[in-house]
Amino acid sequence: MSLASSRIASPDTSEIRLVAAPAMNIPLKVLVVDDHAAFRDALQELIEGFGHRCRVAHDGQEAWEMLQKEPADVVLSDWQMPRMNGVELCRRIRMADGEDRYTYFIVLTGMTDKARFLRAMEAGADGCYAKGCDPNEVRAHLISAGRLVGLHRRAYSAARTDALTQIANRLRLDEDLNAVWSHTKRYRRSCSLAIADIDGFKNYNDHYGHLAGDEALRRIARALRQEVREVDTVYRYGGEEFLLLLPEQSLASAKVAMDRVREVVEKLAIPNASGQGAVTVSIGVAELDLAVDASPAAWIERADAALYRAKALGRNRTEVAAR
Repeated sequence: MSLASSRIASPDTSEIRLVAAPAMNIPLKVLVVDDHAAFRDALQELIEGFGHRCRVAHDGQEAWEMLQKEPADVVLSDWQMPRMNGVELCRRIRMADGEDRYTYFIVLTGMTDKARFLRAMEAGADGCYAKGCDPNEVRAHLISAGRLVGLHRRAYSAARTDALTQIANRLRLDEDLNAVWSHTKRYRRSCSLAIADIDGFKNYNDHYGHLAGDEALRRIARALRQEVREVDTVYRYGGEEFLLLLPEQSLASAKVAMDRVREVVEKLAIPNASGQGAVTVSIGVAELDLAVDASPAAWIERADAALYRAKALGRNRTEVAAR
């Protein structure tokens, strides 16, 4: 069916003409929920013509089950459907949405009762529009949805990013550690973490100034991020400390990887405070051991103890944690 020339009839309103439009910059995952097949399928074609991925569900219950498996950015839902209506679906989505997700919800209805529109908005809907509306209006609402979804994504990411170094921060670390902890307990996979501390960084700041210190932190953070695997994550752990989370890494392989990291930092050739060598890092590594580590904090403490040992033994070295 050609979007440029076809028409679709709403089940309870007059025909509407579909207008093709270029794809938008922000592709969205859209779920259309309607128990009228012709309207549902035509709306899917329209949305896909706008450059989005679109799935369909026959009623609210099916939509809810689909969303448990794969969330959507936008839901366009009929109001009156068997098993679960659109307002109840909206309530469930709002209760399920966490800090990491916002689902833009639009109720489509043939009714024009303003009290019903208000009821939908009170249930958490972002918009309530009559079926048979101009397809260009549908596109406009999807543009608005894309802006809100994009804003939420950026805000969520910014809250978990260190402003100076642009790597993950302590909030992201806390979330990821809890996820790794649960995953390791369930699947018994290896996972290591490392703490890297810049040697003599206070002296560096005192000698070169804090602006130079900030630039050194940025350069080292980039080097760490570029050297580790894609599945690894680097976090700003403290003033001059970085924590590296290394999934599927045994203690031995993590030690080898961190020695490479240490060498890469030294090769940056950032002059140290004495002017007689380069800035270096000392690193402590610990593999998660559920028989020893009662919590993620205990795991970090073992890596921290290994780091202190590396410092005590002369700096610019990697030490592993005792079990």
